[in-house]
Amino acid sequence: MDGGPSLDLEEGSDDQHNPASCHPVLIVDIRRDGVRPGARRAERLNGVPRWTLDPWISGDAFSDKKASEGIEGLNFPKTSGRPVGWRKPSVRIIVGVAAGVAVVGGALALVFFVPSRVDLTETKDGGGATAVLDDLAAVDSSAAVPTLGYRIRAVHPHDPEAYTQGLLYHDGRLYESTGTYGGSSLREIEIETGKVVRRQPLEEKYFAEGMALWGERLFLLTWRKGVAYVFTRDSFKFIEKFKYTGQGWGLTHDGRRLIMSDGTAVLGLRDPKTFAKIDNLKVRAAGGPVGALNELEYVRGYILANVYRSDRIAVIDPESGSVAAWIDLTGLPSREHRWQKVEVLNGIAWDRERDRLFVTGKLWPRLFEVELTKESDPPKSER
Repeated sequence: MDGGPSLDLEEGSDDQHNPASCHPVLIVDIRRDGVRPGARRAERLNGVPRWTLDPWISGDAFSDKKASEGIEGLNFPKTSGRPVGWRKPSVRIIVGVAAGVAVVGGALALVFFVPSRVDLTETKDGGGATAVLDDLAAVDSSAAVPTLGYRIRAVHPHDPEAYTQGLLYHDGRLYESTGTYGGSSLREIEIETGKVVRRQPLEEKYFAEGMALWGERLFLLTWRKGVAYVFTRDSFKFIEKFKYTGQGWGLTHDGRRLIMSDGTAVLGLRDPKTFAKIDNLKVRAAGGPVGALNELEYVRGYILANVYRSDRIAVIDPESGSVAAWIDLTGLPSREHRWQKVEVLNGIAWDRERDRLFVTGKLWPRLFEVELTKESDPPKSER
């Protein structure tokens, strides 16, 4: 289903997607001696004996005629320390308000709570698509960087109009961010059919980039705007946004930190609560920097990074920044699709629980489920 109007959340915007305007705020008005606490504060600050009705509180508790004349700017004369027509709230109202506070509070906690770390699901051992990565720790660091190959396990349909920027797997669904000005969006996809289940478009001036899931919060980068948006995973509702300097390309995490690429040979490590940069990781291979790092995925303790405009994925040690291996995906997509307007390889998603690895590219008509092999063999035919 379509996510509705495109998202425009510039600073100072009153857009309907702003949480302050699209999420109801429940205010509990506790009265003491018949005087509203907010009114007492206003009286002390301004010296004016008046009570102003908060715009989100119903006027039902006031019997004065002015209560039906609108909410904004509604004032009540002072009489015996009480607004005109004030009534003591009934037990039913109090119980209802308490229940509402509990429900709203619980919902807000789910949306705004940011865990300090995320536990990574344990991967099943034996015969998995990425099991070969566990052998890299035994490779002599002074030896040449090994190159891994692949074997195609399955092929799934993919939207050929999707300019893939970010890809991730969670709980049976694929999440994808697509780029271009006027075509940027956040999507939830049914893997078996390629059907877009939910879609949140961005406004035309934004070029969406990579994304990462931290708890129930989806982080989405933009290319040159220096803005990272945060949405709820289950409904794509906007939560908040962060500013950063430089360009945004790819994004993932290791359970402790967000890991971000910007098209250079340096990955930025960021705090998931504030999005502040806390460190840099310089990526090197054979003594030299590895630039053009693009879409990222964290797999078996390594950072997998698409290298822009190449058929290779760098397997990066997250502590040293050294490239532990290359994954050669030459031959994807198959020759039968090369005549189409396919672009570069970009997009890595890992099903951690079942150890399945998915790859695709910009405008590719297919999503490939691949198994990594120890040697870079000739491209395998599709099944």
